[in-house]
Amino acid sequence: MAEIREPCFPENKIQEIREIFFPLVGEEPKERIITEFNVYDTREIKDINAVFQVNYLHSNLGKEEAHRQEFEKFISEYGLVHLIENIDENLLVRHADYFTQPYWEDPEHVRYFTTKAKELSKNEVFDYDGTVIAESKQYDMLICVENRKDLRQLMKMFRKHFYLNDIDSYGRYILDKTKSKIPNDDSVKNDPWDIPLITIDYHDKRRVRGFKKIKQVNLKKIKSEDFWDEIMLISSLTDKRYRLFIEELKKNKKKYNMQFKNFEKLVNRLFVDEYINRD
Repeated sequence: MAEIREPCFPENKIQEIREIFFPLVGEEPKERIITEFNVYDTREIKDINAVFQVNYLHSNLGKEEAHRQEFEKFISEYGLVHLIENIDENLLVRHADYFTQPYWEDPEHVRYFTTKAKELSKNEVFDYDGTVIAESKQYDMLICVENRKDLRQLMKMFRKHFYLNDIDSYGRYILDKTKSKIPNDDSVKNDPWDIPLITIDYHDKRRVRGFKKIKQVNLKKIKSEDFWDEIMLISSLTDKRYRLFIEELKKNKKKYNMQFKNFEKLVNRLFVDEYINRD
């Protein structure tokens, strides 16, 4: 089994990133440009060649964690064990930062900050009258899929067991007669997310039902001689605010001092609508 190394970025380098990017989350919805970003160690990122590269991003995918074990149980039940033969080799640890609310159930060991990168205690979060950003160690699991049959089965598994409420095959909530969401009785029991984050890179240009095509923007420092700047990759998913994000990066080149590339990603519809595009 491959060793999974945690990113060991110095606190001062992470603080630099906070001070640059946290203001983009905005104190008011009208000021919001991004809702989340991840920091990766580029030494751990591999070039993968697969027809469909499915990424499942979650806070509890360590090998001994209960959510990971439930994931593997469902993979087996759906006849997809062959997809996870090298799963630990394709598991990345990411440094996750994201917009949150006091009533959301964040993972354990989360740190909280204001948009000015001032740290808040858990108790202060409930009394704070501004935007709160959560930060924690999380995981990014790459699943290589070589055909649409396996992809459909994998997406069925996620749809049936990894949302807290019932959704249809188009990635939309199924509502009862009162227009209320229907709880998913078959959802995972350990560390479930209301809406999971699932992304797909693909070479087959046909649509994948229940997913939206959006942008992923990757950023790195320009010509830095600092070791940490060289290995740190910042990545953010964006949709309706994509142009605002790019305009901000171009307008303030000296402030960011970063080169950026954008890629098309397929992301599950509810995550895009309810979170990425959240006002």
